[in-house]
Amino acid sequence: MEFAVSLDPLASFIETLCARAFSVRHRYLVAVQGPDGWIASRLAALWSPQGNLQGCWISQTPPSETAYASDWLRTDRSRQVLGQEFDRVLIDARSGLEPDALGALSGTVRAGGCLLLLLPPYEAAAATPFQRWLQHCLEQPSGTDRAAWLLTPETDPTQLRQLLKQLPLNESAAVPKPEDPDCLSDDQALAVAKICRVLQGHRRRPLVISADRGRGKSAALGIAAARLMQQQPCRIRLTAPSKAAVASLLERLYALLPDAEIQRQGNRVVCGASELEFVALDRLLSPAFDPQLEAQAGVAELLLVDEAAAIPAPMLEQLLRRHARVVFATTTHGYEGTGRGFLIRFSAALQQLTPQWRRFELQQPIRWNCADPLENWVFSALMLDAEPAQFQESEFKPSDLDGGALSFRCWESAQLLANPSVLKQLFGLLVLAHYRTSPSDLRDLLDDPARQVWLLSESDRSGVSVRVLGVVLVATEGGFDASLSRQIWLGKRRLHGHLLPQVLCAQAGWSQAAELSYWRVVRIAVSEPLRRCGFGRVMLQRLLVEARQQPSIDVLGTSFGASVELLPFWSSQGLQPLRLGLKPDGRSGSVSLLYARGCSDRAESLLRQIQRQFSRDLPLRLQRDAAMLEPELVCALLADSLTAAHYPLEPQDRQDIESFLLGNRGLQLVEAALQRWMWQLLPTRPGPADQSSPVLNPDLDLELRALLVRYLLQQWPLERLLSEYGLSGERQLQQRLKPQLLPLWNGSRSLAITDGED
Repeated sequence: MEFAVSLDPLASFIETLCARAFSVRHRYLVAVQGPDGWIASRLAALWSPQGNLQGCWISQTPPSETAYASDWLRTDRSRQVLGQEFDRVLIDARSGLEPDALGALSGTVRAGGCLLLLLPPYEAAAATPFQRWLQHCLEQPSGTDRAAWLLTPETDPTQLRQLLKQLPLNESAAVPKPEDPDCLSDDQALAVAKICRVLQGHRRRPLVISADRGRGKSAALGIAAARLMQQQPCRIRLTAPSKAAVASLLERLYALLPDAEIQRQGNRVVCGASELEFVALDRLLSPAFDPQLEAQAGVAELLLVDEAAAIPAPMLEQLLRRHARVVFATTTHGYEGTGRGFLIRFSAALQQLTPQWRRFELQQPIRWNCADPLENWVFSALMLDAEPAQFQESEFKPSDLDGGALSFRCWESAQLLANPSVLKQLFGLLVLAHYRTSPSDLRDLLDDPARQVWLLSESDRSGVSVRVLGVVLVATEGGFDASLSRQIWLGKRRLHGHLLPQVLCAQAGWSQAAELSYWRVVRIAVSEPLRRCGFGRVMLQRLLVEARQQPSIDVLGTSFGASVELLPFWSSQGLQPLRLGLKPDGRSGSVSLLYARGCSDRAESLLRQIQRQFSRDLPLRLQRDAAMLEPELVCALLADSLTAAHYPLEPQDRQDIESFLLGNRGLQLVEAALQRWMWQLLPTRPGPADQSSPVLNPDLDLELRALLVRYLLQQWPLERLLSEYGLSGERQLQQRLKPQLLPLWNGSRSLAITDGED
């Protein structure tokens, strides 16, 4: 292909690059870096889509030229175009680059197109660490292998022409057509068949489909749904983080279902005896929504979950429990989170609840060709494809930290940039450990001056780290003066970040808490083969020692989504619960828990008071906003609180309990006494042989303990309790409780008598 006929060298370069890209179904990034005046003079050359070419212009303010106004969209609204395709996308990043937006918008560029990135002049001395990393990625590699083209006022047009002549032409550009006429690749056709099999095959065999963007994952869901609705009476429920996320799925569905046969009724599509309905997650998970009650005889039921990696794992687990036939679809390398981390975290629930689950990954691109330069550059620059170091299960042990084989220290951003392999390892570890890790986390990790990166790594003889075993991200917070602390306490000020001091001050009500200085553990992760070997605990212990050696640090704490597995880890290091969230967190799907430990005398004194208040308030919280917490989580939380000390058993309580257990006194008449006994009975502290986790009373089976927590501590209405546990009435409930509680009561009486005689 010859060069485009254009008098402007820059315009000629853009046109020719796109022509070459079109011939091989590739896409490129073109970064234009220079002073505002120079960029303004080149806009006409940059933005000259011709004919039917479509463009999208993303910037904070509208372009000064009215000719471009119809293509403009403000940066904070850029996600409105997700699901659309353009020949050219321009991102004006001269006032700052949003990594998530870059990752998302790169997927809207169609084959043969380019992504234009406007950047200010690069000054190494003034650049942030993330800007330095981005510049490094733009400048590497050189020659015809480059995926990104960096243009500056000093760029030589003649050299560009020579490089363009060396680009490949017509190399395997055509995508082989599959036998399935509705699909665009063999991978997509196979995915459609597997989705249909979930509905037509055995129950409790969910399918997890993963794919990078541009592989036709969502379209495959739409094709399968249309096919099933035409083949048999069925009810398909569709859910996702938002309805906008399923736009391409619905578009494919509508295209395959003849208009004469379908009715669009709000969120429902009816085709003969079949229907598909989009159901928002909150409705799908509400207690009032019961898929079993809504099931119709002779109508097969299927749940499709798109963009599953953006949905908290506890919510996905609830969906898995409630639906017999489910398909989860997720993006492997996503700008909102990664499907790799999602699959690692969610696979444990899949294996436990549905051990015959299946997985399928679409690898063949549809919207562009393999080895696409733009996709490769975005993956590398934003570290969406970063991988952690590989280890054998028994390769290291925690004691190696004392022997010198391992090191644990804080790494500055400059050190990470000087060791790209270490940076990629730690970010890959974060990606797999927390499936909501996104490109903006890379920027924050490098640029936030209040953020510290502590690495547990292998060391060679010279002390240079080579492989990363674990990482702890720490944020420095608090340390406000009395005046600002009072404003926060009164709810008149809310500062960005500073989670721990503001929660304890504004929500828990302790104005002095904002005056303390904190180290907050934001993330802690260990390489998958070495988990549950004590490395996380060792890192936390070392971090606590470091915090105590800092005169300015008063508290080491954290906030996390509450789970039975995590509580023992934090409490084993002396951190105590200080605050329980009011509602589930949008990222984790669980209520948040704040745990902390004092590192200074004044902090220890204040935290003891806060912990006592938390213990006093916990019974009321369990009856109200925390009434839906899982019973095992309630018991684990009680083991870390001082609640039992506030509810001693009085002599009359003992008589009430005995009259119920030994006689015919009604359950509801002695409910208060039984509740006070439960505060003593349910939680127990770990023994000296195992300090790693709280031991729940082994004499109570799981279902009985859950029933007691729901009825006596969370105060569920009797009718709801009976329905939940399949009991016919209060009499059957008493028959269930008495035989198991009586031996426990006799044991507690003997212990009380012995203690009294001593």
